[in-house]
Amino acid sequence: MPTITDLYSVHHRELDLALAESDLLLQKEGGLDGELKTSGSLCEQFLRKTLSSYIVPGHFRLTSGYIATPELLEKNQNLPQCDVLIADGYIPPLLRFSKAEIEVLPIEAVTGIIEAKRRLTKKSLADALDHLEKIIKSTGHMNDLKTDRDLNGFNKYVGIHNHSSNKPLLGIVALSSTLDDFANEAVNLINQKNSLVDFIWTMDGHALFPAFKSSSGEIQIYTHTARPETKTWNLLKESDFRQAPSNFYKAFSGQPVWLPISTQIGLSREAVFARVIGLVSLTTSRIFPGAMREDQINSYYLKCH
Repeated sequence: MPTITDLYSVHHRELDLALAESDLLLQKEGGLDGELKTSGSLCEQFLRKTLSSYIVPGHFRLTSGYIATPELLEKNQNLPQCDVLIADGYIPPLLRFSKAEIEVLPIEAVTGIIEAKRRLTKKSLADALDHLEKIIKSTGHMNDLKTDRDLNGFNKYVGIHNHSSNKPLLGIVALSSTLDDFANEAVNLINQKNSLVDFIWTMDGHALFPAFKSSSGEIQIYTHTARPETKTWNLLKESDFRQAPSNFYKAFSGQPVWLPISTQIGLSREAVFARVIGLVSLTTSRIFPGAMREDQINSYYLKCH
């Protein structure tokens, strides 16, 4: 009988095959632009399949497309485009192109924004962080996207009080990494960009998650999309959490740091995969999109655009 490690290994063989097929497409002569798009599509499909199968809970759905706000619609401005969106399954899109699996979502329905990359390099990571910032700025939530000081929401989908919030998950997911020192290089770029990203994961065995480090060196992993202030993780202080009203925040102590979960620190690919599934699943379980108000429905669905 197979062990759980054996079963995770099967998934990684599928990952290796997807990367190999993508490499072959890039090596084909002629029609480079078309082959490049096909290669990228193959990788994105594998990434979305993995997220959908292992991480995204049933009351959410995975899609791609655009985010709409009443302000963007009223001014007829360009809508930010996203590689992968985690959406509330109970709020209908404004528009859906079924063949292309592309949707236009009201921002209230967006519970996660994921940047998808084939391979993570310094340039592709910097581009992904820049694109996340561009998306956030265009929605008008750059200053409050992550702020929830009370953190006291009841999650109707979970059925228990687990200090939930409606703050979206921001992530970067790639199939593989070429970074020589994944943790340090990724953290340096996050800090340089002042990014609000919640996690970075490459499926070949590298991940980065927010955590707290106590004076004694003890580590507590932070599995939430909300923060007492909308700041990049390393700029938050222990006092920000201590002074917030939420008892959930006060349960954490120490300096906010980024925790590497990686084969570069001695873990197997299977161990990294299992831990990432657990951490991202727990984080998404603490997200609850609220019901849309009547004025929001009017702004999105009833006005002529």
